[in-house]
Amino acid sequence: MPESPAASPSSQATVWPAVIVGAGPAGLAAAACLKRRGVNALLLEREPNLAATWRRHSDTLQLHTDKAHSALPYLHFPATTGRYPSRDQVVVYLETYARRLRLSPQFGTEVRRVVREEGGVWRVQTNRGEYRARHLVLATGNAATPVMPEWPGLEQFVGTVMHSSRWRSGLAFRGAQVLVIGAGNSGHEIALALQRCGAKVTWSVRGPVNVIPRDPLGLPLLSVALALDWLPARLRDALTFPLRWWLCRDLPRHGLRLLPFGPFQQIEQTGRVPIIDTGIVCAVLSGAVRVVGDVAGFGARQVKLASGETLDIDAVILATGYRPAAPYTRALAATADVHACGYRVAATGMLHAIAGEARQIAALIARQERLTRLSPP
Repeated sequence: MPESPAASPSSQATVWPAVIVGAGPAGLAAAACLKRRGVNALLLEREPNLAATWRRHSDTLQLHTDKAHSALPYLHFPATTGRYPSRDQVVVYLETYARRLRLSPQFGTEVRRVVREEGGVWRVQTNRGEYRARHLVLATGNAATPVMPEWPGLEQFVGTVMHSSRWRSGLAFRGAQVLVIGAGNSGHEIALALQRCGAKVTWSVRGPVNVIPRDPLGLPLLSVALALDWLPARLRDALTFPLRWWLCRDLPRHGLRLLPFGPFQQIEQTGRVPIIDTGIVCAVLSGAVRVVGDVAGFGARQVKLASGETLDIDAVILATGYRPAAPYTRALAATADVHACGYRVAATGMLHAIAGEARQIAALIARQERLTRLSPP
């Protein structure tokens, strides 16, 4: 999609009903829902194109949630898409979504500061000018800026060190000794991809985890999560325990410790998604992927573990997560009159949660806009 033109100076002097920061899935969904309710929103995106974060993901990435439960409002995934859409299919879907719903993000516009004026109007300062709006929707997401931990001796390591944000495939690592650091879904998927490409893989997992099947009893995981969503997390974990036990019962003997509570409580208590198994359990149990504990430091070609063991390593992949893109995001997200979309970690899946949040935000803003129009000057 070509870059949209910058808003005119006259539009920058006016007060928009809403400004949406971020044109990823959350921003697009919020803009579409507002448009359906007759609310004109300015959609700002710092990158030069749509789906920039998705384009940077690895070649082998697939959604963990099935397409039937991952579509944004008003547009389903194509029937030809498999149950779990690939990275490229998600990118095409988001481009199609913006085109079909006639959304026009203003690309190359980075929000640098947001100030609340007297009278409740937001002043949004960007690299391309200043905009004012009655409503502010934050949709930049939690996975924008890579987290790069530091360890003693890391600067001495002569092998490859790469954050998962730069990861594309394991083909370049065939035959190499590779350490993957990080117990999230990115970490286990990269470890599995490396092993399948012929690398000798060690996976550093610092603490205990939960592992759940992607297709329990042949059903998409999200179907099960939605069916149980009305129950307390503790009861959901109790009901699904036999299935998890069957999958994970031998993992502790292979170095992968399990949390003392289940995945639903994990999401509620820590805001972290459990590991969704796409083959890593078999790889760990077979010894194809070796699990070790925390990293303590580095040498020239070695990695020192907290256990005292030393590994000879050629490359390190840091699946160590992300933080929000803008420094103002966390503070503003806690403000009562700011609408945040796409930050909540939910057992029902991020895209499914975004669709619901976008509808709720649009309904609230549209209602407040109607009240503003009806209020006497």
